Amino acid sequence: MHLFFFWLRFFGYKQPMDGSDDEQASTIFGRRPSQPRTSIMYNPDEVRNIDSAVVPLDGDLASVRRSTHRRSAIDLVRGELGATADVRRSMDNAPTRQKFMAAPLNTYTDFTTMHVGRLTKIVSATHKFTGAEVAIKMYDRTTLSSDQEKEVAKEVQILRKAKGASGIVEIEKCIEDDYMTAIVLCCCTGGSLAKRLEDAGGKMSEAMAVRDVVRPLVAALAWLHEHNVVHRDLKPTHILYDEYNGLHITDYFSAAIMGKTDLTLREGTLAYMAPEVVSKPADYEMLHKVLDAGLSDTELVRYDEKVDIWSLGVIVIEVLTGHQPFLADSPEKMMAMQKQELQGDRWGGVLDFMRDQEVLSLPGQDFLSSILKINPNERPSARTLMGHKWLAENVEENGSQKTPESPKSPKSPKSPKSPKSPNAPNFPMSPEVPKVQN
Repeated sequence: MHLFFFWLRFFGYKQPMDGSDDEQASTIFGRRPSQPRTSIMYNPDEVRNIDSAVVPLDGDLASVRRSTHRRSAIDLVRGELGATADVRRSMDNAPTRQKFMAAPLNTYTDFTTMHVGRLTKIVSATHKFTGAEVAIKMYDRTTLSSDQEKEVAKEVQILRKAKGASGIVEIEKCIEDDYMTAIVLCCCTGGSLAKRLEDAGGKMSEAMAVRDVVRPLVAALAWLHEHNVVHRDLKPTHILYDEYNGLHITDYFSAAIMGKTDLTLREGTLAYMAPEVVSKPADYEMLHKVLDAGLSDTELVRYDEKVDIWSLGVIVIEVLTGHQPFLADSPEKMMAMQKQELQGDRWGGVLDFMRDQEVLSLPGQDFLSSILKINPNERPSARTLMGHKWLAENVEENGSQKTPESPKSPKSPKSPKSPKSPNAPNFPMSPEVPKVQN
């Protein structure tokens, strides 16, 4: 009998291969037939309707579970997807762009969306090993035109060239493949100038504006212009601060490299745009405004780095008053407003407004009036502005200029004091008590 059970245990029982349930055979020795294994990390029904936008948020490479043949997987919490959020996708079934986000960026965690633009998505993240905070600017290359891809490559080139320069946001690395370009930048945790203005009630004092905005901004522009870089989209949202209150200019997608970029098109934000840029056609207007008129792009008058100097002046007014001096909903109306405000076509203007508000000292008024010139040739360079007395001298909190103290007249020699009596008490004299009249 014992031999029979021995033979039955090792040779007589075979598990059914067709997957049918044989309760008697499967429970003789307390075990059930094995079932095909499936990954619990991936359910095709859960992700069937998810869009293709890349959102690497709050995820990390999962460790290999147990010592089985299951695949390692990545959790991609896809924000802004409503009911489909927190869906986890297996890396073996994810698109190539998701594999891109998983492999090179797996040293970062705590992804948080900071900004979603027309072409980019910016997220903040933390390095797992160093704890350093970074900002990752991502471009989906499947949605970019060939010209836009060139702009992204130019932005990376400028950032690499400016690495280590004061006042320029610093690039750590750039990762790209056929689907995505990710620019990893040192994160400026101090927020933008626009956020600082909001926290300060909409405007700053003159002393704070000079110290925290104008002086470091002029120095950063001087470096860019001396290295043939024109930003072309300078505004408060593109000015960031680090944890040490250091200013950094960011977003070089619209920037130009003089000698390589054709400075004949309208680029930037209309409210901060110089007159010579406002008058230029946009890229989509080139055909019917220029070529149809019998002109070529080489016949258009080119502008230069002085467009950033104009934007600087607009930022100075906004920082001191809380108002943008030039607002219009079309380039034609903007050109008319700029001429009207600065060429005296009507009583008063933006410079008169600054004088009337009494928010700017005389040196500051001279600084601003030298910048806001319709003719770009009349504007000083950033290097020249660095030597302006408004930036060179210290500014007190009340807005007045600190002047050097005049030398004091020598005092007449004092008569020697009579020596104290050795028996005199050694304590300070009390103040004289006023007499009370009856």
